[in-house]
Amino acid sequence: MTTNEAGISRSAVQTAGVTRVDIKGTPPPGTLRGASISYRHAGQMQLLSQCRSLFGHFSHSVQAKQRLRTIQQSIQGHPVKKLLQDVSTRWNLTYYMTKRLIEQEKALAAYEREYSLPACVVVPPGLKFKWLKQLCDLLEPMEEATRRMCTDAATAADVILPWP
Repeated sequence: MTTNEAGISRSAVQTAGVTRVDIKGTPPPGTLRGASISYRHAGQMQLLSQCRSLFGHFSHSVQAKQRLRTIQQSIQGHPVKKLLQDVSTRWNLTYYMTKRLIEQEKALAAYEREYSLPACVVVPPGLKFKWLKQLCDLLEPMEEATRRMCTDAATAADVILPWP
């Protein structure tokens, strides 16, 4: 159930199989920028904060970036990609950040084993990666609906599902 009348949000939430997402205001046409997910536990916000600090470590240290890249290259079939950071004004960057961290879980775990991280930087343990995967699963249909609405030929009818 959603708490506003945004059909795009309802469509995405139904697709994700989520029971409740709180929407702050009505999103502008063609976007979901007004959407914000209510985090029930302070631990979830702390986890996202840890993800941001992890990104900060690699973005501020050339040596750390090079070491992570070397580890990525040493893992058979592992994609060599930079980490991404979310921005508070773009909800979909949280989706991209979590998706990339999930993709890089093995490389990050190997990096943590080989090199020491500053005390303020924590690689989320496996259990928390499970939560990141759930968050990514929740945000994916919303991101897809936003992408479809942002095409030149898109209409609102392309993503709005009738509410049961």
